[in-house]
Amino acid sequence: MRIFKEEQETKRVIFNVDADIAARLEHAKKVAKQLGKKLNVEAVIDEALGRYLEAAEKQFSRLKGGTRGVSDDPIVMGPSPDDAGEPASTTAVQVRPTSNLAHSSAKQQKK
Repeated sequence: MRIFKEEQETKRVIFNVDADIAARLEHAKKVAKQLGKKLNVEAVIDEALGRYLEAAEKQFSRLKGGTRGVSDDPIVMGPSPDDAGEPASTTAVQVRPTSNLAHSSAKQQKK
């Protein structure tokens, strides 16, 4: 049995939200209170902001590093395990972002 509760450090942040969303949130809080419940809005906001910040940080690193549009997965070139012991051949590889692949395959299908 734990005697002390471990609480995560929090910081108050104030930001603007759409008036309709704010009104719906206040209404939902009132309804939850009438039912003897409490909405866990903070956890939902933390999760959504966390995902948003992960995407923003990836975009920042791409813009800073000049790797815009390049996949994070490494490209490994060399003979396949099936070709072990045989002379290796070299193959040229062109890397395109996945978004361009989707567009180019759709264009090829139209032709």
